[in-house]
Amino acid sequence: MDDYIAEESKGEAICQINRKPSTAIAEYAKDKNYDLILMPTKGHHKSKLMRGSTTNKVVRHSAVPVFTVDEGLNAEGLKKIMIPTDGSSLSFTALPLALTLATIYDADITFYHVQELYGSPLDSESRDPKKSDEQNIYESLIGRLDDYLAAEGIDNVKIARGDEKFRDQFVISDNASSRRVNIYTAIERVVSAHLGIEDYADEHADVVVMATHGHSGFAHLLLGSTTEKVAQSLRTPVLTVKPDEKKLSKK
Repeated sequence: MDDYIAEESKGEAICQINRKPSTAIAEYAKDKNYDLILMPTKGHHKSKLMRGSTTNKVVRHSAVPVFTVDEGLNAEGLKKIMIPTDGSSLSFTALPLALTLATIYDADITFYHVQELYGSPLDSESRDPKKSDEQNIYESLIGRLDDYLAAEGIDNVKIARGDEKFRDQFVISDNASSRRVNIYTAIERVVSAHLGIEDYADEHADVVVMATHGHSGFAHLLLGSTTEKVAQSLRTPVLTVKPDEKKLSKK
């Protein structure tokens, strides 16, 4: 710890013996009201997967946000934040933490939406026949994002529409001042949701912030097997957020 954490920032060093390290970590963080769990992508076990089994289990079960990083991440290189979304309010649960990171590091946010070959959960919404599929989905996503901000009472954050398609801004008010965060919306048609997320993140993201529970009609984009595969395989640092249990029960 001495090599990485300044003396004034050090907390306690806790050592426990437990047959299930992932359970011990998740439960301790919840019981002690921690705001974040920070873990390396891999432990001492060698694996072809980008994240070890203990890390994956903590991500899966923790009620506290989990940030998995490797030694390549640094503050100077955190300029592009990616939020995978299926358009559900649960998937937007990742936004508040992403906005905090964007504000601290002056980073941009990209909302990434997958159109799998057999459709998108937003296909059923009203469409403008004069616009492309991507433009209609883009408008639906922005509308749902606006609804999420209103429903959550996040009154100090507004969406300022841009002159260029798929490019907008968040305007964050703080008393008499305000600041802006660039928003990009990326919509891709791919064979597999998790492969689309991985490929896009490899090229366009310094960190991925994602909800561990989404809701869609196509195999739960941000839940179950897709989340597992993304968490295991993504080379980019990942910050996972689990929605409140009450919201999950209303899914």
